[in-house]
Amino acid sequence: MAVCVTAGCSIIPATPEPLPPDEALPPEEALPPGPEVAAKFAETYDSLQDFSATVTTVSDRGTFCELVWFKKPDRFRVNYLEGHPNNPEHHPAKEGDLVVFDGETQWHYVNATGEVLYVSARMRNYTFSEEYATGAFDALGLIRNLLADHECSLSGVRTEDGKMIYVLEVANTTRIADTPDPRRYPVYAVNAGVEKDSWILRRADFFNARGETVLIVEYHNVTWNTGIPESLFQYSPLEEAIVKPMRTVAITPPYTGP
Repeated sequence: MAVCVTAGCSIIPATPEPLPPDEALPPEEALPPGPEVAAKFAETYDSLQDFSATVTTVSDRGTFCELVWFKKPDRFRVNYLEGHPNNPEHHPAKEGDLVVFDGETQWHYVNATGEVLYVSARMRNYTFSEEYATGAFDALGLIRNLLADHECSLSGVRTEDGKMIYVLEVANTTRIADTPDPRRYPVYAVNAGVEKDSWILRRADFFNARGETVLIVEYHNVTWNTGIPESLFQYSPLEEAIVKPMRTVAITPPYTGP
């Protein structure tokens, strides 16, 4: 679905799928206006106490597949899954990794080495990009704010898993945000797929000033407000594990060249 931007190419945005013949579109006047859909999504997002989903992100860093859980105010757990074997851009580096934050300590089990990295809550913002794990949650909040702060329109309707998806579009001639990703690409437009009735986000496409897609985030098997137990956000390294402090920019400044 994507080719690295650094190679001079971009991710091709998906065209909204037409409804099957037996699921004809309702008359145009029956479709809700974009701001109404945006308001229902914002209301749903603001009511979230906990959230889980299977999430796929696509950018020039590759394709990452994750099973994520989040619980307010800030607990999260991310299991990195095996990606799509037919996708040549799939990034296998984190398969089998686990990142858990219990509110006090963030743990990162590195499957490739068997190491367990840790960092305190006050130092989490200084970790390097390879320890970054909250993109799936940050994208939800970013879309909520973009839809609330900018004019949006209903640009299309598609179906997925038998559900109707309203596609909202926000576009601007100036930068409206940065991607929720370590490389922080400027965003000038976004398409957001919001599921009818549940009003949850199913997909977000972020575009740069040239109309090229710089990030895609897709959500499947979404659940919310199910009462995720606190035990899911607890982690204890095995006795034989190699436990090391996570690298942070406060301890090891990044190399800036000669």
